[in-house]
Amino acid sequence: MGGRAFFNHVNPDGQGPADRITAAGYTWAACAENIAAGQTSAEAVMAAWMNSTAHRENILRGYDDPDGIYYCELGVGYVYVAGSSYGHYFTQKFARLSGVVTCPPPDGAWFEDPKVQAAVRGAR
Repeated sequence: MGGRAFFNHVNPDGQGPADRITAAGYTWAACAENIAAGQTSAEAVMAAWMNSTAHRENILRGYDDPDGIYYCELGVGYVYVAGSSYGHYFTQKFARLSGVVTCPPPDGAWFEDPKVQAAVRGAR
């Protein structure tokens, strides 16, 4: 966002969070995104998100969600871009793999996906 001078869930190419998550090779059943800019600490961002109904809902969704939407995995990003509009940019990506009905799935089903296996190996 900072490098491309925008602050929005939809990037200048017209791609939203679901598009970007899909492009990364993640086959999702549910996904969402929280973004923040300008705060100078993770604590300040979390306070802002928790004081926003929609952001708080993304963070706290559980199995008992009345819409049946819940997330099993979280990706977090932060970057500082000197000279940009906000300087500090934060993101949270929430998702649940397609076919996964419990978090974590009791049989470790998500590890059967080769892309997920590669991502897990790369993170170690």
